[in-house]
Amino acid sequence: MRAGIYVRISTLDQHAANQLPELHKYVADRGWDAQEFVDRRRLRRKGLLDDLQAMGVGIISLREGLDWTTPSGRLQAQLLAMIAEFERARLRERVLAGLARARRDGKRLGRPRRQVTARDLAQVPGLSVRAAARELKVSPSVLQRARHDAAGEAQYG
Repeated sequence: MRAGIYVRISTLDQHAANQLPELHKYVADRGWDAQEFVDRRRLRRKGLLDDLQAMGVGIISLREGLDWTTPSGRLQAQLLAMIAEFERARLRERVLAGLARARRDGKRLGRPRRQVTARDLAQVPGLSVRAAARELKVSPSVLQRARHDAAGEAQYG
């Protein structure tokens, strides 16, 4: 039987070498011929699984102990997917409730506003927006807003 070993690397601190030996052993123990695929991008897991199954590819996940090639494995995978969806929905509800409570209590949400003073602007008079923002360690939009506000103040005095 032919097998594909698929390893997904989605963060900088992950390495294929951490996952491959166990997968190669699993394939070798069954006498399968393996082709190795290392994906360094973050793919949508559900879409990938659906696509592979539609092509008749059997899927086994060693870490989760799931074998989508058996009825019980497919049942377990579906149950886990339902539980994960439920947990995401519950988390979303809690976050939205927390945000609503914070607004109701008058708390300002989001990142603290960074004030760019006239003195800050005087340090970067001839620089482009990006260069000046980098120099003052603020975002270009914050710097642009500060320059706009300062120009309005100068005009209307």
